[in-house]
Amino acid sequence: MDLLDEEEKGFSSGDSTEYPSYPLEGNDTSDSDEQNEEKQKLKRKRKAKPESWKKNLTKRLRNEGKQYINKNNKLVRERRLGPPCTEKCKLKCKTKLTNEERQDIFNEYYNLPDLQSKRKFVAFHMSAIIPAYQYKRGKRRNNNAFYFTNKEGARIRVCKSFFLSTLDLSDRFTRTVTEKTISNTEGIVTEDLRGKHGKQRRVDNNLKEGVKNFVKSIPMKDYVDGSKTIAEIHRDYVKKCEENGETSVNYMMFNRIFNEEFNIACYQPEMDQRVDFVAYSNPEENNSTQT
Repeated sequence: MDLLDEEEKGFSSGDSTEYPSYPLEGNDTSDSDEQNEEKQKLKRKRKAKPESWKKNLTKRLRNEGKQYINKNNKLVRERRLGPPCTEKCKLKCKTKLTNEERQDIFNEYYNLPDLQSKRKFVAFHMSAIIPAYQYKRGKRRNNNAFYFTNKEGARIRVCKSFFLSTLDLSDRFTRTVTEKTISNTEGIVTEDLRGKHGKQRRVDNNLKEGVKNFVKSIPMKDYVDGSKTIAEIHRDYVKKCEENGETSVNYMMFNRIFNEEFNIACYQPEMDQRVDFVAYSNPEENNSTQT
């Protein structure tokens, strides 16, 4: 029998129930693609990244003096170097600093990392003065002198308009710095206390430990083989706490502890692939089993 007869015999109708001795590339590729898709769908939930949150991105753009959209969905223009004071200025600020020096001061200010650093910068370049005589003082009138430092390191006094225009600030910002500056201590500004009232709700550490102990007590097969979701595990946890008369945490806290404290991923193991695919991938082993 020649080679041609052997090939024809290998594809005869009597052998139609058996697989050829080599795999078909098209089906192998499609099955592997399905597996890859399934793995991608079942991968672990991503952890929170506060640096990529919209409000934090907006805060960073605002701190850098760049254009941003505020919470009222309005576009706020970028900060830019303003014009110097007019020729009528008594201090003649325009002749003391060039535009290049003003631009360097502007860049230095908006390269500072946070609001607290900016307030300290303004406080350092402000100095309280006590006039020999003054009329009745207004509520918002502060006796301050403003200074800038030139390239030689000398402090140069400038008017308030020149100071605010160089940094593109409002008068309200300087008033806030004045109010937060500790008396008789130049340049010391009280810390920004927004969000630091200390009354935030906190989850008791004993409750967190209870969640960890519950997750550790679960048989591995209940969530590794994909038979249970995190929501179902949380319901089991709540049920157990009710039976024991204990306080339970909500799903959000349970999910956070589950994803951050444990290196667990719910997925379908490769050993649970379809039987026909396994047999097809190992034709020689399949043939030996049949004989």
